[in-house]
Amino acid sequence: MTTALYSLCQQVFPELVQVPYPIHTQDFYQFINWVNTLHSNIQYVELKEYYDNDTNKCYQLQQAQVDIEQLNNRIEVEVEQLFAEYADSTPEQQNETDFAEHIYSILFDNIYAVAEQHGLALLLISNENPYWMLVPDQTEQINRLIEAFNATFSDVELYHYV
Repeated sequence: MTTALYSLCQQVFPELVQVPYPIHTQDFYQFINWVNTLHSNIQYVELKEYYDNDTNKCYQLQQAQVDIEQLNNRIEVEVEQLFAEYADSTPEQQNETDFAEHIYSILFDNIYAVAEQHGLALLLISNENPYWMLVPDQTEQINRLIEAFNATFSDVELYHYV
């Protein structure tokens, strides 16, 4: 299934046809480096620095000529609203608030909305801190990519964000 993943990635990101497969094809970090060899196709999000979400590096957003600054401003405004609501809530409500979940939701909902406008789908890789990528919104191809990815890597999971 490993070679299936790499050949599917070459269909999604055609420029990867010219990039040799990594030596250890089942090493997640070598996979990330391979996919990002020529362009930033997979981005990383550090929760504590959600504003540094690599939208400005995302090749697909650049190709679609998305106003990335405007996208990041919308994300920042919504996160600031979340913090303001938190400050106004009771201590019991504050204890129940899962900031990571809310921040990821704001971030990925905004990226998803922009992606959808440009015929792209948002895929997430679950990890301690998530990775994300935009691919053409082709259901069959996405399903095959997810299946091959999840069969190749056992400690992370790829899924379609909808």
